[in-house]
Amino acid sequence: MSIFDLCYRENRPEYLHKKFEYGVLDLSFVELNMNLPQYQAECLENIPYLKSLQEQYQIGYTIHLDENLNVCDFNKAVAKAYTDTVVRTIQVAKALEVPVLNMHMRI
Repeated sequence: MSIFDLCYRENRPEYLHKKFEYGVLDLSFVELNMNLPQYQAECLENIPYLKSLQEQYQIGYTIHLDENLNVCDFNKAVAKAYTDTVVRTIQVAKALEVPVLNMHMRI
């Protein structure tokens, strides 16, 4: 299964809006956790869809970057991939007016 299938399969977008319908906690935001395949950068870049959910349900977003993210990896190719992911995520956060990016630092 490709990342495209995980992001845009018929049941994936509906999954996010069902969270709002069941609103048990009555929160005004949803955390998009990048540890999950449906919230990879490729998926989060679907800005029009995420904005439409923001407007429809009057919610905001926070983004939790992948817990394995390591922009200082000794392997330069790995570090670059993680850095590119962070930059793309920051661009998404700006477009969606996300106030919080949660990132765990590895030491």
